[in-house]
Amino acid sequence: MNWLKQIHHIQVDITSYCNARCGGCARNIAGGETQPWLKLNHFDKELWYRLITQDTIDTEIRQLKFNGNWGDAGMHPDLPEMISVFGKCNPEASVQICTNGGTHNEEWWSNLGNALSRNTKYHAVDFAIDGLEDTHSIYRRSTDYNKILANAISFAKAGGKSRWIMTLFDYNIHQIEDAIKVAKKNNFASIRFRYSHTKNALVETLTEKYRLDTDKADKTPLPEAVFFNKSVIFPEIVKQEVESKCPWYRNERIQIGPWGNVWPCCHVADIIEGINEVDQREQLLKEMPEQDWNNLANHSLNDILSHKWFNSTLNSAVKHGKYDVCINNCGITANNT
Repeated sequence: MNWLKQIHHIQVDITSYCNARCGGCARNIAGGETQPWLKLNHFDKELWYRLITQDTIDTEIRQLKFNGNWGDAGMHPDLPEMISVFGKCNPEASVQICTNGGTHNEEWWSNLGNALSRNTKYHAVDFAIDGLEDTHSIYRRSTDYNKILANAISFAKAGGKSRWIMTLFDYNIHQIEDAIKVAKKNNFASIRFRYSHTKNALVETLTEKYRLDTDKADKTPLPEAVFFNKSVIFPEIVKQEVESKCPWYRNERIQIGPWGNVWPCCHVADIIEGINEVDQREQLLKEMPEQDWNNLANHSLNDILSHKWFNSTLNSAVKHGKYDVCINNCGITANNT
């Protein structure tokens, strides 16, 4: 493995702040308060500038994804500016932003639409809207359906390409056809449906207690995505043919967290930066170097991806199916081919 030469797709969590309290989300307690161990942080704007204008200036970045493992990208106050910096340095790259869309106001979303339309060749913002006005916030708690629609409309008017992503639960599967109509009416470029990654999760706070039932939804055939604007279909990326059991390495991707740490995937990031799966974390930490060895505040991306852990320790662990996190999430075992 040579991670430095293989990277063309960067996935970033640029914040650990979130305005929502989704049931089943790892960052909150059963749909309630934020986990006390979660350190709230926005990715440093100046560090972002260095990463894009210096660390990756000689790297062909083809795709950038703002993910939501620990927070919502829309919470970062400098997101439009960060998009502009990236787009100017990587004009051929595609940009994907995952968000619940319930932050800020319409003017802010208009500015984001401008930043994306002017500085990127391909982009899409995925709005997580889980039903209609009467069902959306059952799972995506503390967000307002009508505010999200208003933000998405403002974003689209400014040239932004939006996609509606609807998670299916027992209580919203009857709204699929109506959601398609609303998405088309409000200038979404497409609508896509997905099953919930949490099954029958429990929401339990001081004032509420209910289940997010998924038994019926999981048995419902997943509807095909509906496209109203084909421009949100990103061009096929031709990947280098490499021999590796690791799907993230084959897909030329790395994960960067809101605290500036660089990881080979979101699964390893979740294990190390969270508090669950203690045994898996200890297994990884036994072979990790000194503290902050992979933090961009202290090291360049070049130095981190050239580190022995990435190119020797991790390579050996993947080859021999050593890490439980790789086995559980990607099916990597010693007998895999």
